[in-house]
Amino acid sequence: MKLVITIVVVGLFLFLLSRVLLMPKLPDELTLGYSQEAPYSYLDESAELKGIFVTAAHDITEELQVDNVHWLLHDFFQLFTSLKGKRIDVIAAGITITPQRAASLCFTEPLLQARSALLVLADAATAAGITKDPQHKIAVLADSIEHKLFAEQGYSLVLVSSVREGAEAILQKKALALALTEPAIVRLMQRYPEQFKLALAPGMPVFEHYSAFAFHPDNASLVEQWNRAQRQLQQQAEFKAEVEAQGFIVPQFSHTITDDCYAV
Repeated sequence: MKLVITIVVVGLFLFLLSRVLLMPKLPDELTLGYSQEAPYSYLDESAELKGIFVTAAHDITEELQVDNVHWLLHDFFQLFTSLKGKRIDVIAAGITITPQRAASLCFTEPLLQARSALLVLADAATAAGITKDPQHKIAVLADSIEHKLFAEQGYSLVLVSSVREGAEAILQKKALALALTEPAIVRLMQRYPEQFKLALAPGMPVFEHYSAFAFHPDNASLVEQWNRAQRQLQQQAEFKAEVEAQGFIVPQFSHTITDDCYAV
């Protein structure tokens, strides 16, 4: 009996050891791309890099012993071409997972959950007055989920390359609203005190965003290790508190992995 137990234990040890030895090693250096969108990832007034994705990336790369991490600022729409062209290794900017994006990007498991909403002028009566009239334009980040959803439903759009440009479009009367996630809108309201408010318009697209890090498909084998470290981070009370303070939810559902990448 003791011999059988010994054989089982040794066999299990060898199996686990083989998994570790065969697991691809993360590179010593990673370049992460981000866009200026608080509270996901952004430079504050003192030029310090902050945001939920910045915090998560720091903790995860530290856990995985990635020694050199570099950050490159992009306009939102440039992140996808930059990753596909391998000018960056990871998108760390709150990219929402969709089946279309998952066809060409390798997503980690979702880090955050938030719903979409509209930013309008504080003195606007209601967002319900925004219709599909060509004069009623909605500002959206180019290549964002809101861009796709509002275009499909026939709304007139103003494409912007940054959140700040979208806010300025409202102030300059080029658009009646800016479509973003609720946490991003709240941060804009804090930046422009008493100028904006959050609105939810009946009949307009409302999307539940599950945002994640995105890798190039060639690096899909590395995502398993990233996910393992990310799950540990999401269980930490300090991280959960920061997520909730910024208006997000830590997603709670089973893992769905296809060829090492997250799929919806």
